[in-house]
Amino acid sequence: MARLSPEERAKLRAVADMIPDLPELRQAQKCKVAISVLFHVLRAWKPVWEHAAPEQYLKICKWLAVVATRFASHSIVRRREVEYALQKMEGRLRPYLRKADSLSAERRAFQAGALLTTALALMDGARATCPLYARTAAWRYVCQTTDTLVTAMMAEFPGCDELGTKIYLDISR
Repeated sequence: MARLSPEERAKLRAVADMIPDLPELRQAQKCKVAISVLFHVLRAWKPVWEHAAPEQYLKICKWLAVVATRFASHSIVRRREVEYALQKMEGRLRPYLRKADSLSAERRAFQAGALLTTALALMDGARATCPLYARTAAWRYVCQTTDTLVTAMMAEFPGCDELGTKIYLDISR
């Protein structure tokens, strides 16, 4: 990858400055939801990940644990509102997690790839708009390792990213 010139860096910084930061409570809600959704997807589809890419799965789990531990160490004043946002999102995600019981193995893997894409979109969104919680090296690593697995799933199951985007748009409304 080529190094950016000072002018290109200045342009990127200007674009990044245009994205508004969210209020602290909203940042906490968004980060908690993103962490939890990724955790649920990894847990619910553990056999798929352990079979498809065990090393990548372990990397994601390692970095997710670091991110979750750091997030838990922040003192959040209005914890009840954060938990309410999480319950609301889990309610929206639950139907997608249940649908897998009656699917074939290949279709289950496709669905797993779609849900992982959804979780990655939530993590990336939090990383872009939540500097208080999500602009850390650990958050970047969990997004990076998850992206690697999503890319592999997209190569194996074309279209799972499109379904993941539809799920993301549905649950984040």
